[in-house]
Formats: sequence, C-alpha cells, structure tokens
Amino acid sequence: MLVFWYVFTDTKCSICLYLCLFISIFGMILVRPFQQQTMPRQKAKAGTVSVYVADDRLKLRWQAINASGEKQRYTLSFGAENNHNRIAAERLAKQIELDIASNNFDTSLKKYRPADDPKTQVLSVSKVFEKFIAAKKTELENSSIDKYHVLKNQIVICLGDISIDLIDEGKANKFIKYCQSKDLTGETINAYLTLLRAVWVWAIKRQYAEINPWQDLRVRTEPKPMARPFSEEEVSRILKAFEGEHYYDFVLFVLSIGCRPGEAIALNWDAISEDCSEVWIGRGWDAKTKQLKATKTRKNRTLLVNESCRQMLLKKRESATGSDSAVFLSEKGKRIDRKNFLNREWKTALKKAGIDYRPFNNSRHSKWTNEVVHGLDIATAAHLAGNTPRTMLNRYLGVTKIPKLREWSRVTDGDD
Repeated sequence: MLVFWYVFTDTKCSICLYLCLFISIFGMILVRPFQQQTMPRQKAKAGTVSVYVADDRLKLRWQAINASGEKQRYTLSFGAENNHNRIAAERLAKQIELDIASNNFDTSLKKYRPADDPKTQVLSVSKVFEKFIAAKKTELENSSIDKYHVLKNQIVICLGDISIDLIDEGKANKFIKYCQSKDLTGETINAYLTLLRAVWVWAIKRQYAEINPWQDLRVRTEPKPMARPFSEEEVSRILKAFEGEHYYDFVLFVLSIGCRPGEAIALNWDAISEDCSEVWIGRGWDAKTKQLKATKTRKNRTLLVNESCRQMLLKKRESATGSDSAVFLSEKGKRIDRKNFLNREWKTALKKAGIDYRPFNNSRHSKWTNEVVHGLDIATAAHLAGNTPRTMLNRYLGVTKIPKLREWSRVTDGDD
C-alpha cells in the first residue's frame, strides 16, 4: 500500500503510469480491426442468403437445389448500394431463405427480380429465337441464319408461340414426331436438334430458360448412300461434252483441283500465283447476298495445280482486268450463278456424255476418291480438300468401280 501511495503521489511516477495506460488502451483499439480481418470467415449455412457489395452494387448470393435436383449457386443483382436498397435487399434475402426452407423456391428467380427487370418478362419461343439470331448475327453465315428462321417457324407451327419455359421434354418429343410426319430424314431432324440445343444453351446463360429439353434427344438415322464419284473415263467424257463451250475452263478447274463449286466461283486472280502453279482457296461465294464469304469450314489451303489446268489459267490471265476480278465468269460477264449453271449447262452436258445425272458437287468426290485410289493418304487428302479425315471418309470417298468378287478355289476329290 505504501508503494502504490508513493507511486501515485510522486509526480514523475504518476505521469509514467498514465502514459503506459494510454498506450495500452490506444494499442488495443488499433489492433482490434486487424484481428477481426484476419479471422477466417465462417461458411454460410445451406439456404442462407448473403448480401454483399460488388462494384458499388448490392448483390445476393446463396446455394439451393435447382429444377434438376442438383445444388446450384445463385447470384442476384439488386441495385446501387444505399440504405434504402440495403434494407430491401435484406428483406428479400429473408424471403428467399423462407422459400428455400418451405420448398417454394423459384429456381427461375423471376419471383425475386424487380417488375421492371427484363429477365422477369415471359419470353415466347419466337422472341428468344429473334434475340439469339440478333446476338449471333456477326458469327453466323447467312445460310445458318436462314436455318434458324425456318426452324423457329416450324416450332411455332407445331407448338404455338408459347413461353420458352413451357417447352419441356414432352413438347420436344412432340416436335420430333411432327418433323417425322413431314417425312424429314433422321439426319435433318438431328441437325434441327443441334440448332435447338445451341439456342437453349444461350437462353439458359441469360436466364430466359431454366432447362434444355433438347439436350439428350437424338433420332435414328438411315445409312446414307455412298458417294457416286465419276470414273476417269466418265470425267473424260464430261470434259469432251464441254469442249468449245463457255464453261469448259470452270468445269476443268473444279474437276482438276477438287474444290467446292462455290470456292471456284469466288476465286479472284489475287489468289493465284504469278506462274499459275499455286491456288489459294480461302473464300466462298454466298449466292443469296452475292458476296464473298469464308469457306464452308473456315479453313484456308493452298493447292498445286496440274499442268493442263495451269496452262488454262495462264491463257485466261491474259484477259484478266485486275487482281480483284473473278477468274471464272458467266456468259454475261458476272460471277457464275450456280443454279443456272446446274440447270442449263451441267444437266445438258451429262445427257450429251451419256452419264446418269449426279450433282456437280460429285466432281469434288471424284477428284479425292481418284487421288486416294492412286496412293494419297486420307489425312493429306482431307487437308487439301478443306475437311477432316472423318468427313473425308464418310462423305467424299466412294467407289468408282464395283469389283467382281472372286470365286472359291474348287476342291478336287483327291484332296484330303
């Protein structure tokens, strides 16, 4: 007691004591926030909705069971951070927690979004298709866009222009039966299903739809007939039928190089080397828009031409008007109209040559079948054709001549 009395009565000692107490208390105040930050954050219980701030906006985050019966993380944007929105967000968080606990949770989240949020609006099938096409317009070819429009019309005819949320697996199967009633091939229906899956995947990401009813649907396909390439003898007869005609050079080029007809129509002189020994194939022709586009598979390739084709190109180059002008023109001096060529020139030439009708595209099959028969490996042929080896095997290689099967060797009576 005498010691404490001495300390408090002594001026110097009392000043030191007060200073130590002040430093201790102030230090605790400074350290406490850092201790709180370093403490590990407790994991939220299942069904608990957390309200947090990101980029100055309030957001809700939680985990719940989705429509497929699987656990899923959900995030919902609420609005700018302020006291009014904070109170409303916490109130909504409690509502979602109660819905989860009572099995009334709306997995589409439309129940929890503000009424003016576009994602709360019910979107019809046609509206979703229109939004998808608009979003993908820069990525898709015009031919692909046309397919989506046709598909949209077919679905509306079959199912009606109903909300996308109402299309389940039952309605998806109804659409498949509708397509089969229209005598569409299994390959065409499967192509439709591929397009539908793409639309629904896109819609689900934007929360316009919740499930993809097309995901696991397939139909049985009939085996496709083998390609019927022209034999070497038939190719000679075709070229002879075109001799002296305006389109002889065009047909010779396609038969010689094995490109797609649209790639030959799109060919400009800037894609051909100075000595006409090499041709760069990197563009196709859109017959609908009358414009150049990428090749069908978006693959570029360079091909070496044979001597007869090279001489033909050298002769044509003498009358070329510029490097950006087309190599092959119609009789009217424009790019060749493929439909008119097939109807007026190709059919007439095959009849003249005494050959059963086959599409002009079979000239492509003919070239690569002939090359493989004479030793070119599948991988190289596929690369030069601008396809995958699998496509080359399935779609382009055919049989030019069906061989007669050998007889079994006869066994004589004397043999054991």
